[in-house]
Amino acid sequence: MQWGAAAEGAVRVSGLPALGGGRDARGLYEDGTLFHGPSLRGLRRVLESASRAWSWSAR
Repeated sequence: MQWGAAAEGAVRVSGLPALGGGRDARGLYEDGTLFHGPSLRGLRRVLESASRAWSWSAR
């Protein structure tokens, strides 16, 4: 196995938002939209949001 190498039969997905963009997700925990305690707060950035779908960057 090589790190970063595509696995045989792997499906490539295109059209995803770029990592590092978007906005900080911290406010979603602070305003109560997301309610997880500190140990489960893994969402870092909202990369893209729409009425029916969200893209996240998480730890």
